[in-house]
Amino acid sequence: MPVWSSSLRIGVPALLVASLSPLEKAPAQEAAEAAGDVRLYHLMDAIGLRGEQIRLRVSIRSGDASGGTAAFGWLQFDGPPAEGAGPEQRTARVSSPEWSVEEVRAVVPADAIDLLFGVGVEGTGPIWADDLQLAILKPSGVWRRLAIPNADFESVAQGGRPADWGGIDPGWEARIDRDYPYEGSGALRLERSAGGSGSR
Repeated sequence: MPVWSSSLRIGVPALLVASLSPLEKAPAQEAAEAAGDVRLYHLMDAIGLRGEQIRLRVSIRSGDASGGTAAFGWLQFDGPPAEGAGPEQRTARVSSPEWSVEEVRAVVPADAIDLLFGVGVEGTGPIWADDLQLAILKPSGVWRRLAIPNADFESVAQGGRPADWGGIDPGWEARIDRDYPYEGSGALRLERSAGGSGSR
């Protein structure tokens, strides 16, 4: 089961943010892996957000300017068990070594149960990500940020991986890199580990 990490009150019913263990996969994550990409993600209860317009914004860059490796931000909704995961929505893919701030917007479906969101890599990496933001559009027209655990990738868990994030498969490495963050003192670095098996 997910390990619920915090309870948030943001002007809508209380929300819970969870990180799945590397061995536990939500339906949307399983679909993403079948498509051949690797992701780091959070899982959020979407019931209290139904009908809201949300925005995912993230700073990303890649270590491969040739285009063979790209970074992207993404979000996806899981619905009732009979319907499964909805279509994934992504930011633009970035294959530049320079930081680029990208975003994607969506309206939370009326039958959404879970929202998954995070950072992904096409290719073998490395890619970097920093300053991930999730926000809802208020009636006043102002975007209100939601409090997401370790969205700035500053906190480190055991083994050097980013705290509060889930979804890394065997053969891949996610860690906090202190060189050239977008802001603060650290950024996520995601890549195939040395000796990682096969390409996705």
